[in-house]
Amino acid sequence: MTLFRMRIQSVLFLITLLLIVNFQAFNGCQQTTNMPTFAGLEPPIPELSIDEVYSDYMKDSEAAEMKYSGKRFLFSGVVIDSVESYYLNSRASDISLMVDNIKFKPRFEYDLDPIFPGFVVDITGVPRSLLLDHILIVSDCLVFVVEGGDYTPSPIY
Repeated sequence: MTLFRMRIQSVLFLITLLLIVNFQAFNGCQQTTNMPTFAGLEPPIPELSIDEVYSDYMKDSEAAEMKYSGKRFLFSGVVIDSVESYYLNSRASDISLMVDNIKFKPRFEYDLDPIFPGFVVDITGVPRSLLLDHILIVSDCLVFVVEGGDYTPSPIY
């Protein structure tokens, strides 16, 4: 009987030891008192008229650079005049949207594939500088289609 009793005691000892280790492991997770903190949302992107930005650059380009440099703006309800994309021209060299004398350069070139002249879009972008003293460049643009135009792409041959 002593051998049987020793085995029972050793099994009970192992079970007790495993329970203590498990309780310590699970109890360690519950002792944390630091609650995670979440960063607040960024303020909304300010909306700006593209005509206002263009006229500011035409009046005084240096002052406009200081005013708009590095800031992202929303240009809503922009009607596209022309599109330079790989979808419309496989040899496109300057992927962009044109509205009057304003060139919107996309962050991702493939964003312009479903866009054609006449589409109404909302664009967020950063006004950069004047090209040839009369073309305003707005870069890092994200384009959101509001309304499609009546454009039918030419058939591919």
